[in-house]
Amino acid sequence: MPSSTAPPPGDWLAAAPGAVQAVNRFVEVNRPPEADSASLCGEIGRYYGLPRDAVLVGPGTASLLHGIVARHAPAGGSVVFSEPSFFLYRWLVEAYGLTHRAVPLRDYRHDVAAIGAAITQDTRLVLVDSPNNVTGTTISLPEVRALAQRLPAGAVLVFDNVYGEYAPERIESDFGSTIGSGLPIVICRSFSKARQLFGLRVGYLLGAPSLLRAVGPRVLRYDVSGPAQAAAVASMQDEESMRRNVRLMAAAVEEAAALLGAQGFRVVAGHAGSVLIDCRERGPALPDALRSAGCDVRSDHPGLPDHVQLLISDHTTVGRVRAALRSASLTGAT
Repeated sequence: MPSSTAPPPGDWLAAAPGAVQAVNRFVEVNRPPEADSASLCGEIGRYYGLPRDAVLVGPGTASLLHGIVARHAPAGGSVVFSEPSFFLYRWLVEAYGLTHRAVPLRDYRHDVAAIGAAITQDTRLVLVDSPNNVTGTTISLPEVRALAQRLPAGAVLVFDNVYGEYAPERIESDFGSTIGSGLPIVICRSFSKARQLFGLRVGYLLGAPSLLRAVGPRVLRYDVSGPAQAAAVASMQDEESMRRNVRLMAAAVEEAAALLGAQGFRVVAGHAGSVLIDCRERGPALPDALRSAGCDVRSDHPGLPDHVQLLISDHTTVGRVRAALRSASLTGAT
């Protein structure tokens, strides 16, 4: 991932100071981590007003998603997801030999009606990333619950909300009622994004305890390291650091989108730490210039030809966008 060799300034995203201190103070490397991340599960449960056994912590959300797909794979069946979405969905489904039903986005958003129509009696999983990993657009919890009502017996909907803190809609207060609704919904969240603990690999699922036991991934007792657990607990206790990161990311996305929009590019300034750029009318000059300027740019997303996703990778990204616009001979980039 392109980045400056200089340390990030004080006005850029960072882990909670207490989380960094917790890692630096951790010296008992010869001892096992706390089994089943019990204290961390309790801290997360208190944050959302849920019992501890409604929380399942694992070594990153990607690992948890892998575990869910692996647990359902022996029964066969199909998996429904939008496309583009988190690339791991298709990769995991194909790796386990499951059938997939990929539903195209509509106007860069999940087509909820089409997702519902794709659910059949052989559906085992529905994977919904909101904010969407590529476009950053969202769907509401009532829409998620409506989709879950269409599931056949034994199927599960995974609401992949790892970028959820970046979204302007504060939906956490509805997590409890969603989990308590009796619908087969599992909510996926992460410490890697707004809480900036990516290198420690901590993610978690929220769900009805009976549902997590029946369909959740198999997480071993010591899968999450001691330093990772300690840092995550400290992070949960520092709400302001997380909210500061959210504000900084929103400002960077808005500034990058404004620079591009001022040059006539259609952009989707979503809530997943990136800007999606429509380059269909302008050709490859901008993507090439962004890459040359050191921006983290991704393309080849299914269903979005001639679009590129600009990731806000670090504190230098907006400046690199300005440089790319100048080098592509687009006026007004100052």
